[in-house]
Amino acid sequence: MTDKTTLFKKELSIDLKELLTEMHVAEDVFIRILKISIETTEEDLASLKAYIEEGNREKAEETSHKLKGVYANMRITPLYKIAADMYSLARSEQGLSELNPLLDLFSQNYSKLKAILD
Repeated sequence: MTDKTTLFKKELSIDLKELLTEMHVAEDVFIRILKISIETTEEDLASLKAYIEEGNREKAEETSHKLKGVYANMRITPLYKIAADMYSLARSEQGLSELNPLLDLFSQNYSKLKAILD
């Protein structure tokens, strides 16, 4: 097992070997694609936080949908599930401030992923 394989399992409960087999891709290629795919996440998180504070439901929904898509496509299930919950909540009639705990949880998991990739 590679160091990244161990970290993916420990930090995000993702079986990297299984994921790579499912996607039919080598680890180095997957990591390269993943790094490219997530390079706007920090900007998206900052924007989402601002949209929540502004009460801009449309933009919050759009940004959470983008995050959901990125992490679904890359099979990063923990982040995908949180983003999907954020998207559902942004689409609901509940207050946007309800997104803050999910945004914090997403950010924590994103930090773990980023640490693995660095």
